[in-house]
Amino acid sequence: MPRQPHPGSTPLFGYYAAKTTADALKDAKSRDIWGPSKNTLLYIQGTTMRVMANGYAIHLKRSDLQQAVADLTQKFSSMLDDYASRGQYPINSAVEIRVTGLDDPTEVGISPTPGSPVLSALGMDATDRRNGWDVALWFDVLTIPGTPHANDFYRDLERWILERFSRSAGRTMPEWSKGWAYTADKGPWTDAGFIRYVRNLLTAGREAGENWEYLLMTLAKYDKSHLFSSPLLDEVFQAAA
Repeated sequence: MPRQPHPGSTPLFGYYAAKTTADALKDAKSRDIWGPSKNTLLYIQGTTMRVMANGYAIHLKRSDLQQAVADLTQKFSSMLDDYASRGQYPINSAVEIRVTGLDDPTEVGISPTPGSPVLSALGMDATDRRNGWDVALWFDVLTIPGTPHANDFYRDLERWILERFSRSAGRTMPEWSKGWAYTADKGPWTDAGFIRYVRNLLTAGREAGENWEYLLMTLAKYDKSHLFSSPLLDEVFQAAA
């Protein structure tokens, strides 16, 4: 007889998953993760639980990081409570928060100064310099594939992030390898408005040689037969409006 799902058990499941992880790290003396980089880079195993995740790199001032993390965690928690009040439990895995610098070409130390990667979520341009944005706050929310209402949750969170980190407060880049551009009915990579937002983000205020048009020309130059394509790539890599 098939097992029946119990969405209401999600908070208890999350509690014991976090506790088990913390206890295991303590018992194995694994909290100190210094050592060869492979030990932290190659961490996905065949037995690793399969999850899906959204992902964004939010450009900010270093001095604004603490408030940004506080706002994100508060919004995430309030959304969980709101969904739970309707008997919905869309998120059942971890939240990942990381902070890195941006790809500042002046730090390379060679002359002439190279350009910043156009498509990189960490690419630094004139907008970053004008606003004093020097770090990226990476924010990922994980859940088991197929969890009911997950796409609704991701869509709502994405829209809030875009509004919260707009104008001089910051800007949101997609973490290309994760989920972004959410719609409730189709899931990630399906919101045409978000995709247009990314094209415009990599166009406005950027000079020739570091903007979206240059990116399209370069991709076409090195893939004249259009071998590296897919419905998603064909949708994304169009001229900016």
